[in-house]
Amino acid sequence: MHCLMRRVLRWLLAFAVIGMYPLAGFYPYEVRSPLEDNGAEWLADGTLRFGAPGIARTVSAPEWLDDARRSHRLEVALRVRPFDLSQTGPARIFTVSQDLWRRNLTLGQEGDRLVLRLRTPSTDADGQPERVIPGVFTDKRWVELTLTIVPGRVLVAVDDQVRFDDWLPDLPLEAFDPTYHMALGNEFTANRSWLGEIAQATVTTEASRVDYIDPARLELPRRLRYFHNPPRLVPLREVGAVDAVANLLGFVPLGVLIGWLALERRRSLPGWTILPIVLMSLGIEAGQWWMPARYLSIDDLLLNTLGGAMGLLLARRIRHGSPHVHVGA
Repeated sequence: MHCLMRRVLRWLLAFAVIGMYPLAGFYPYEVRSPLEDNGAEWLADGTLRFGAPGIARTVSAPEWLDDARRSHRLEVALRVRPFDLSQTGPARIFTVSQDLWRRNLTLGQEGDRLVLRLRTPSTDADGQPERVIPGVFTDKRWVELTLTIVPGRVLVAVDDQVRFDDWLPDLPLEAFDPTYHMALGNEFTANRSWLGEIAQATVTTEASRVDYIDPARLELPRRLRYFHNPPRLVPLREVGAVDAVANLLGFVPLGVLIGWLALERRRSLPGWTILPIVLMSLGIEAGQWWMPARYLSIDDLLLNTLGGAMGLLLARRIRHGSPHVHVGA
């Protein structure tokens, strides 16, 4: 009887410890679908309207990218009207990019400021350091923006007045990636939405002129695969010391528990004991895709697994009191 009670209590403790992990991983328990309706729409007068988060994008890389890379000359003319003067991100009005970290060119809104990110030989892949023009979006009126890039120089005009004039390398566009697509109203990760209307979006190079306010040139997908917070899939790129320690030590108790249970009837730890730890961490990370306050992170998965492995070895040492730890199959 006492043996049965001990066994029941042991398994109750095991379930309690295991249940703590999804409770902590999914806090604050707000669930939201990563698929959302596209808020972009064409108006009867041909204006592109973003009344809710959405995107209008090309289905392939623009052909003018090759000409811009060859001639190092490019002009982007926009006529836009913001619905919100406090949009941040910067909220993408016009972008030629792949995701949050890789772009050729982005024009966006950050409060009243126009933000330009332009990839050149003297910037990183995100077009940083960015260039900022203050006082552009001061009310909800139509604004005409013209970006001009020539060898050695970049200019931005607001309502036909040059508001920004800066140096560029002599071959400013040689770092452009010709495979990136173009989008209006959002980033391709769908989490830098801009609310407003666009009546003109013209791109001019030496060899071509393209007006994107044309339903034949842009795709408006019915649904957006929305990343509430973008996944962090590059190891050790954005890991913080506090988060790293928490993810490492937080999985040690799980490793101790699994190791202790596995060692009840054997001397060495079977290789499969690491699998429940990996699956637990992977399940939590996958579930966080549905949590607006959380994000997927490869760092969390790696640190959780390492912490769990430390717990397994600790269980082996405690169980047998041996300084020589052996993990066997």
